[in-house]
Amino acid sequence: MPKWEQETTNNKVKVYKPVGNRNYWRITWRDQTGKLKDTTAKDFATAMEKAAEIDQRLSLGGADKSTNTGAQMIAAYLDPIERLRVGNAWGASHSADQEWLLNTHLLPIIKKTICSRITNAQLRKVIQDAKTPSMAKHLSVAITGLINWAVEDGWIIQSGNTLIAGFKTDVKNKEKSVRTIKQQGGDREQINPNEIPNHESVSRVAKCAVITFGVWLGGCLGGCAGE
Repeated sequence: MPKWEQETTNNKVKVYKPVGNRNYWRITWRDQTGKLKDTTAKDFATAMEKAAEIDQRLSLGGADKSTNTGAQMIAAYLDPIERLRVGNAWGASHSADQEWLLNTHLLPIIKKTICSRITNAQLRKVIQDAKTPSMAKHLSVAITGLINWAVEDGWIIQSGNTLIAGFKTDVKNKEKSVRTIKQQGGDREQINPNEIPNHESVSRVAKCAVITFGVWLGGCLGGCAGE
């Protein structure tokens, strides 16, 4: 197996270029306990960006939250004490909404995923699977708020902009899909103009009905007279 070739390093964080059939960069570092940690990046620029973020966090002496799970991250975000360290206070209604949105829709997708390995595809799936455009929009806003907070508080070391890329497109596609369904349903319910009877057709139908009714009525009266 090919060995990782070190590209650059400082005292704490090392970046390795792709080797063999691997098409990703590797970043390694040791946390405050001395345990070796690692993450990956798709290209050199992203790898260096991640390395800089990790190095800065280690320099500040903060705990390595990026190795925690998505479930732990969401729980911390929904905890007002944890969130207020780098976030804003929420009202009771907003708090309840965020808790329901994230726990119901996002948590099942990322609860076991290590924060540093959460992907854009995972987050977009939550929005794409929304039942309505309104729900997709609410989820987009909720997840964006979570990711922005998580980046600032050290849970996410990936690029926050990369993780939330495509959210607006997914919401628009959901709205477009619903409009298309409604239009198709409307078309099915529309009457073909050629099937609408004109005045002459209606008149003929009426005359036939009168004649038919007259024949039926005459038959009834004749039957009654015979009795």
